[in-house]
Amino acid sequence: KRFLEGEAKIVLKRAQSATRKRFIVRIRASRVDLVRRVVESLLQCQSVKQVQVDWQSPLAPPRSLFELGRVVQSGENSEKQRSDAIFMMDEDVLFSCNELDRAFHVWRENPDRVVGFFPFVHGERDEESDQVVNYSLQPVGLMRGGYTLISDRAAFVHQAYVDSFPKNSHCQSVALSIHASAISKKAPIAVPAQPLELVSRQYRTQQKETDYTCLRDWLEGHGLAEPPEEILSYIAEPPEE
Repeated sequence: KRFLEGEAKIVLKRAQSATRKRFIVRIRASRVDLVRRVVESLLQCQSVKQVQVDWQSPLAPPRSLFELGRVVQSGENSEKQRSDAIFMMDEDVLFSCNELDRAFHVWRENPDRVVGFFPFVHGERDEESDQVVNYSLQPVGLMRGGYTLISDRAAFVHQAYVDSFPKNSHCQSVALSIHASAISKKAPIAVPAQPLELVSRQYRTQQKETDYTCLRDWLEGHGLAEPPEEILSYIAEPPEE
């Protein structure tokens, strides 16, 4: 349902500030081999305050995963650690610490916007009318055109948006980006990177199976039949602190 104006103002006020110098990673995981590799890489980054594993397999996660330090299962002891910045990610992609720090720096300058690495446009346009005629997730090459959505496959988002986000939302991969843009009235931001994709073919298949009717309804339900568009890719070096 559409956010009430009063609620949106409260969330936006929270989302316009970012005081913490470290961020929490929340990673969706179901394969031990993948998540262990990603977690071990994340723990090399000083900006990472904690890694919260959202375990989505019916099999119990190995206890050894949570003995690495700064790693907890999402929902268990994770509420004790708070941060303005949450880095949402899947288990099938790896970033260098420098890439994460650069994106985090961009996010700290724009805390009311989603900042991530995988931009999309929300549909195909008719050349004559310039109207969206087919709602679908169309990936955008960085530096090659405007974009309106960022996938939460790898994205920084303010805790305020996460707290106000409906659980079990449809169109999951871009729903948080839509939610944030509806409140802030601003487009997300894409940051260039060269991530190591561990199972990219599997992910592309999942994207193709997105319910496009859901995408249209989710956009229109948030009053974003035409969501804000960004045409720039942000490149920045984090300051030394």
